[in-house]
Amino acid sequence: MRRSIGTALAAGLLCLLLAGGALRVRESTAQTAETLAADLRRAASYCYAVEGRYPPDLAYLAEEYGVRYDTSRFYVFYEPVSANLTPSVTVVEAEGAAQ
Repeated sequence: MRRSIGTALAAGLLCLLLAGGALRVRESTAQTAETLAADLRRAASYCYAVEGRYPPDLAYLAEEYGVRYDTSRFYVFYEPVSANLTPSVTVVEAEGAAQ
C-alpha cells in the first residue's frame, strides 16, 4: 500500500513538472515573438539613421541589413507608413509551429 501511494505521488509530481515546462515553453515563444518584433523595429530605425528613410519592406531589411527569422515559425506584418514615419511591425507565431 505504501508503495502505491509513493508511486501515485511520484506520478502526480511528474505531471506537475511537465505542465510547468509546457507553460514555460509557451511563455518563451511569446518572448521570442516580442524579441523578433523589437529586433525588426531596431533594424528599421538603424536603416533610417543610415539612409534617412525607413525600409520599404522586409525584403529590403533582409538584403541590406541581414535581417533573418524563421518564416515557418513566425508571420511578420511590416507596414510602412511613409519614408519618414516609423513602420508598424507585428509578429505572430504561426499556428502549429514547432517549438
